[in-house]
Amino acid sequence: MTTNLVSKERLTIYLGAYTGLMLIVYCMVYFIEPFSAFVNLLFLNGLTVLAALACALLILRVVLFYEPGEPPRRVWVPFAIALWMWAVAELVWAVYNMLWGEVPNFSFADILWVGSYIFFTVALSRQFRLLQFNRSQRPAWVAVIVWVFALGLSSSITFWTGDSLDTAVQYFYPIADFFVGIAALFLVFFFRRGLLARPWLSLFAFVVSDSLYVWATTSGAYEWITRTGWVTLLVDVIYLLAYVFVTWGVFSQYLTLRFGAIAVPQFSQAIPEKPKSMF
Repeated sequence: MTTNLVSKERLTIYLGAYTGLMLIVYCMVYFIEPFSAFVNLLFLNGLTVLAALACALLILRVVLFYEPGEPPRRVWVPFAIALWMWAVAELVWAVYNMLWGEVPNFSFADILWVGSYIFFTVALSRQFRLLQFNRSQRPAWVAVIVWVFALGLSSSITFWTGDSLDTAVQYFYPIADFFVGIAALFLVFFFRRGLLARPWLSLFAFVVSDSLYVWATTSGAYEWITRTGWVTLLVDVIYLLAYVFVTWGVFSQYLTLRFGAIAVPQFSQAIPEKPKSMF
């Protein structure tokens, strides 16, 4: 077994141990509540922030594989900015939760979360242009139409349900995640089985977690103060798992860049064979 393979396996074991331990500790603190209420909440919020931070740090490693000016770097830089905005948003949300208990429906954290989709859109648009060697503005116009529709749909749902306007952003998240996930499926088609589209495809995990969270909070099933019962446990653990899923998606991209893929997919004869131009 080569040194590279040993290192690859070792890195995979390290990340598996890290994410596994994080999930175990999270569930134990959530269920057993071994410390004071404040310390328990610090653990739960802190682990979520650490999960988001792991995604941000790994995507930063992906960005650093490319030199400034290389086409792939133009894709991964906005993707990295979006994940760092998520990490900061989780920290802001945790501070709100620790200091005031109940987090408002719309806060500075939501500004960061909503703003991150701008950078995801920029990254997706550049990704499609790079794959198709197409410098037209068609991807940008499609993105504008999609996000106008997403904003209109989330506002319409808020109107139909009779909720306050500030809850519209809560409906926006699963809709936005869904559209990003659909775009990821197109990337899987271009990438032939999606080996190099896993960071994008992993974002689909938030379609499930955000949808479940919206249902639980708007229906009253989720209680902010009392963190007991299977509903709250399920909602929060799935949300943490979504970050874990994204972490592994970005990690697979990092491994592919560092150690190479076992089999490189053939895109088309028009794509030059430049190892660092692949994703």
